[in-house]
Amino acid sequence: MADPEADADRLCYRQGSLHLGNRSVKDLIESIGTPAFVVSEARIRSNYQALTRGLVSSGARVIIRYCAKTNNEAGVLRVLAALGSGCLTSHSAEADLALACGFPPHRLSYQRPVVSRDELRSILRVRGVLVHAFDFDDLDQVEAVAAGLDETVSLSLRLRVSRTFRQIGPLGRLGSRLGFDEDEILDAAARVASFSHVRLHGINTYLGTQQASSRRFETAIGSILRLSKRLSTQLGQPIAEVNLGGGIPSPSLRRWGMDSRWRLARERRPEEDPTRALQGLAARLGASFFRQAAGIGLDPLPTLAFEPGRSLVGNAGLLLTRIRAARGNWLFLDASRNHLPESPVLFQRQILPVTTSRDRIKRSYNISGPTLNTMDVFALRRKLPEQRVGEALAICDAGAYSISRASRYAGLSPPVFLTRMDGRIERIRRPEGLADLTSAMDSFSLSEGKSRVR
Repeated sequence: MADPEADADRLCYRQGSLHLGNRSVKDLIESIGTPAFVVSEARIRSNYQALTRGLVSSGARVIIRYCAKTNNEAGVLRVLAALGSGCLTSHSAEADLALACGFPPHRLSYQRPVVSRDELRSILRVRGVLVHAFDFDDLDQVEAVAAGLDETVSLSLRLRVSRTFRQIGPLGRLGSRLGFDEDEILDAAARVASFSHVRLHGINTYLGTQQASSRRFETAIGSILRLSKRLSTQLGQPIAEVNLGGGIPSPSLRRWGMDSRWRLARERRPEEDPTRALQGLAARLGASFFRQAAGIGLDPLPTLAFEPGRSLVGNAGLLLTRIRAARGNWLFLDASRNHLPESPVLFQRQILPVTTSRDRIKRSYNISGPTLNTMDVFALRRKLPEQRVGEALAICDAGAYSISRASRYAGLSPPVFLTRMDGRIERIRRPEGLADLTSAMDSFSLSEGKSRVR
């Protein structure tokens, strides 16, 4: 007999009906309505455990900090905190949210390429937080604020992505604007050594989103380890942490490429084992780190850190939606791309019928949201079994950069539900309404609004 817990993270068809774990997605929709986000606790757990197993298999010390901006729902943060994850935060309110959701202070890190002293004061009151520094002015500001608070702060220096291992394309070029180059890292480390309230803890970098191959990671590992060796021998400053940031891919999200049209011209099935590729990539990275560190004689061996987002929560989320109208080969949904704003030119997500059968003729559809926004389009020329008005679709990989980046342009965000390990469905965000639209408007009275809106 199948183990219900082992199958709790599977997305699969059973007798023509899409299931998330042991739950029928059709029944789920009838219970919660559409549009709605559904996030699977089981999938978050499986992703985190697969990534951890792969990285530690080499014997290296590993720390994983979830990148909170990816999906900052409190329900999601609590799951990851309970698993032992750390948390990468981007502003002081996000750090406060992480603490409230169970992350201990020493498992928090903070990054922002331009910081103010007020923001730093708020962050540095969290004792034990690791701060990422992007330029020389950051160093001076952190020292000044830490001295004013009489706190000792751990710092990680951002290594700028060089041409040798940055992501190809415009995103890689834009990402390379941030951080220190290798020679500047040495100068920055020397400056930190002169401070009284800041100590150098590590070096971090970021290669770009959805890095499906281990090659760039392995090249970056070598560069940072050699730089760490130079810091140790030339300045007497051993590095405690080598941090490769995020970019670990969600296995079912596809980058646009030469074969994308062929892959998406046919109905794609859900991944049978969503964690196998993730664990395999992590194992290769852990082994490469251990091998390269040993090869250059780096002793003591630094901790290997990652701060991923998408690989932990991306495929844990579905956007459930109904077809509300059909005109020719256009399907109009009740969900908007405002809710899932990442460009379909960069990434292609699976769009799965909630019910299907072998005898349905496949057709090519253009899939639109419900607004007048010209760019409110999920997919063009997507081949699906023939669809009818009222039927439901599941848009996959909706757990990352969805609600956290959603726009209120011409609409409001739908509710978010978390499917728990014990089978419960927990609403973790209500659908937005007038109060959300006007909450930050100083010139609007909600009571006045209620009297005018009938």
